[in-house]
Amino acid sequence: MNNLTTSEPLQREHSGGRPSREAAAQIRGRILEAARLLFLRDGYEKTSMDAISAELGMSKRTLYARFLGKADLFEAMVANVLERHLSALEEADLTGRSLREQLWEIADRLLASSLDPDMVALERVVTAEAQRFPKLAQLIHNYAADRTVGLVANILRSGSGKGIAREQVHRDAKVFLGLMILPSLRGAVLGPEGFGIDTEGAALRQRSMDIFLAGAGYT
Repeated sequence: MNNLTTSEPLQREHSGGRPSREAAAQIRGRILEAARLLFLRDGYEKTSMDAISAELGMSKRTLYARFLGKADLFEAMVANVLERHLSALEEADLTGRSLREQLWEIADRLLASSLDPDMVALERVVTAEAQRFPKLAQLIHNYAADRTVGLVANILRSGSGKGIAREQVHRDAKVFLGLMILPSLRGAVLGPEGFGIDTEGAALRQRSMDIFLAGAGYT
């Protein structure tokens, strides 16, 4: 078992003292990390608060002081994983690059993020639990779709899309993501490791980029 126990926050807990804001943030971070490991490895159904507590060497009282229950912790874990990936994506420096180069850089980063083992595992777990957690679809939309579409739309608008209506640019951004990212992501979720990043996958993305730029009028 990959035990995540560290002594300092637990000493605070057992001493009865109220942890500092920094210590509280560390405890929350450790809980989310343990939840990530177990939920993504074992799935929602097989992961219990007891298992997470044992993984941490932490009392369940500490878990329930921060999360209402397993469902609440699961949703927080999903948001945490998505936030880490999206924050890294938004830090890309695209200064001085052509529209095509900017779009290609973002597509490469999105593809690498989407095919990260954590993201593939997350997609599988969330898909399996879609009926149990209908809110997750909205959560993922708010955290992932809206922000990635907005990122691509800003690139299009700052390039040659300044004269195109905002609504159209956003639709075009969705088309771009559908062409460049979704096939590889779906293939990775359903198929073998490494799907979509081979030579054929790169050639298909290159062709998809050509079709998008020409068809959407951004050339």
